[in-house]
Amino acid sequence: MQLNKITKREISNLMTSMGALNIGPRSQNQALALLSKSMQGAVDAGLLLTNPVAGIAKAPEPKSQITPLTEEQVLQLLDKYQSTFMSARLHIAFCGLRQGEALGLQWKDIDFVNGTIQVHQQVQLVDGVRKFVKLKTDSSVRKVVLSETALVALQTHKTIVSRMRLAAGAKWKDMGLVFPNREGSFQQSKLDYQRWQDALASCGIAARSLHNARHTAGTLMYANDVGIETIRRVLGHSSVGLTSRTYVHNAEAPLRRAAESMDYIYKKKDGAAA
Repeated sequence: MQLNKITKREISNLMTSMGALNIGPRSQNQALALLSKSMQGAVDAGLLLTNPVAGIAKAPEPKSQITPLTEEQVLQLLDKYQSTFMSARLHIAFCGLRQGEALGLQWKDIDFVNGTIQVHQQVQLVDGVRKFVKLKTDSSVRKVVLSETALVALQTHKTIVSRMRLAAGAKWKDMGLVFPNREGSFQQSKLDYQRWQDALASCGIAARSLHNARHTAGTLMYANDVGIETIRRVLGHSSVGLTSRTYVHNAEAPLRRAAESMDYIYKKKDGAAA
């Protein structure tokens, strides 16, 4: 169709037809976003007066249930997989790194002296090929300070990767990856995800998405008196609001401390009155 003949009606009909074909709301909204950007480009170029996508409502997307792991479950996982390939991977997950960030982590990004990692890239599938790509936002680029236990796990992990390299021999492709596949190249995200699910199952923990580890990191930090701004920086969010709304779940300890502080105020008042 000619650009100037595409109206809100045609775009609404397209969305309706996608729904009738059982195309999910996320895909519908991605198509809508692409159309909107394209049409806005036509407006900016002087080909259209207005963007016909403007004002069309997105399809409602069901929110996935997020249930962070408890502190006990995290410790159970770390204890069970200590000194294995999965140990460092779990530690990095509970540092709040996204899957792509973790699989794109290189040894040069880890400063063992100062105990930090520089998160500046991720692995993505581009035209069917896994590649390093830059992070989407400036706030996602960050330095994360590691715990002593995480540093020890990474030191042990370095030895494990060296053994993998020896076993692979001439097949090894040295990309400096912290979590490579058996031949040194990018690990498949599906395999990484399956290892996470297997780890949960082995500890009797109900299945959760790998992204839950990121929510777990935020929730545990908040429960242990880490400020929201610090959590935002660790997770690489653009705003404190996003961190608070989305990544801090069911942290009861701070709420109890708030109640205790009110008790202290009341008791102090009662004492003064007496």
